[in-house]
Amino acid sequence: MDDSDVQELGLLRARAFGRHPDIDAAGLERLRELEARVGGGAAGDVPPRPPARLAADVVAATPADLRTPMRPAPPLPTTPSGADPGASGVTAEPAGRAARMLSLLSSRRTLVLLAAVAVVVALVAMVVSITTAVNRPGQVATLNLDPAGEWPMQFGEAQADSLLFEEFYGLTVVLVPQSWGVGTASPCLFIARTDPQGMMLSAGCGAEQFPPTAAIEVVDGMPQELRDRYPVGSELQFVLGDDTVLVYATAG
Repeated sequence: MDDSDVQELGLLRARAFGRHPDIDAAGLERLRELEARVGGGAAGDVPPRPPARLAADVVAATPADLRTPMRPAPPLPTTPSGADPGASGVTAEPAGRAARMLSLLSSRRTLVLLAAVAVVVALVAMVVSITTAVNRPGQVATLNLDPAGEWPMQFGEAQADSLLFEEFYGLTVVLVPQSWGVGTASPCLFIARTDPQGMMLSAGCGAEQFPPTAAIEVVDGMPQELRDRYPVGSELQFVLGDDTVLVYATAG
């Protein structure tokens, strides 16, 4: 092995068997290649491998397809007394060797980039969540029961389970059970004009787990007091609660 290989082997072993190993798959592959060359050549200037305990810890943390036995390297001879440690004859690394060593640090850069991407994704999700919350219809009123109110005649005679709620800007809201020919009555919410016209505007039925819901869009021809409060183009939703009707609205 030449001096640059010896230096690279020492660096790879430090990354693989040090106290905080951080070697990646490319580094392990290169380490195996250099170890194989050590086994077939002179070993006088090859740095020693760490204790077997550290090596075992690294192997245990390495994916199964990368666990291959490595040949033990002979110990590095000590420097003779009086010798100059700096006079090792190591020459400058070629450009290709330097690039390969820089690639050993790519794993840390990758982790930093992944962390940055995760932060960006989290911020985007937060913005989307806030935007959704802002655009969601807001509750504008709660209509209570109106037992003293006059039952609207356009719904026929009031049934035992029929309910009349408070008027909402010229709109009448009632709950009337409907069987729809299937034998089982379903609670249905009806929205109609309160004036003598009594025009039906919307209706919606529910089931055991789903409350009846009715929705309308404010258009020309609806009661003036409703249009004064909610301009044309606004949307209103009426949802049955516990003996109440919850009203939601979006701006027009």
